[in-house]
Amino acid sequence: MAKNFIFKTLIDILFIFQGFGIFGAFVLAPFGIAKINQVNLADNKWPTHFWILLLLGIIAYIMFMIGIYHLRKVGRYLLSKRYFTVEIISNLKRSGVFLIFSGVLGLMGFIINWILRLEANYNAIYGTEIALPFFIGIVGLFFVIQSEALLFAKNFKEENDLTI
Repeated sequence: MAKNFIFKTLIDILFIFQGFGIFGAFVLAPFGIAKINQVNLADNKWPTHFWILLLLGIIAYIMFMIGIYHLRKVGRYLLSKRYFTVEIISNLKRSGVFLIFSGVLGLMGFIINWILRLEANYNAIYGTEIALPFFIGIVGLFFVIQSEALLFAKNFKEENDLTI
């Protein structure tokens, strides 16, 4: 029970902090209070590929938030100790799918940025930031696999309950 409570609490904290990030990006940044610009150009002078990278990042961030939201639902059902329910299985699968999409979009943004740096004769060096989209995608895939295993176990349990 303590592990389930810690899991739910950590997921809630992550969701809240990510919510602050969305607040900062969409409410404070347009007023110049917080900056999201990592390039030494004014926003109105950005080339098209910067806007594409920004859009990919925003979509990946939203997909990540939706995945965490569904993981929060899983945590709520885990606290009630109902492990083999349709709610846990479906929310775990949804969380995994959204995390996979977030990881793929993040990886696409990283690759596009890397290619653009090569074309602009910048030094395109390997960085550890590529590991995060891979890890998010792997965790998402693990959640999808776990949801399928839970569905199999639920069906097996129901079949055994009928034969007794």
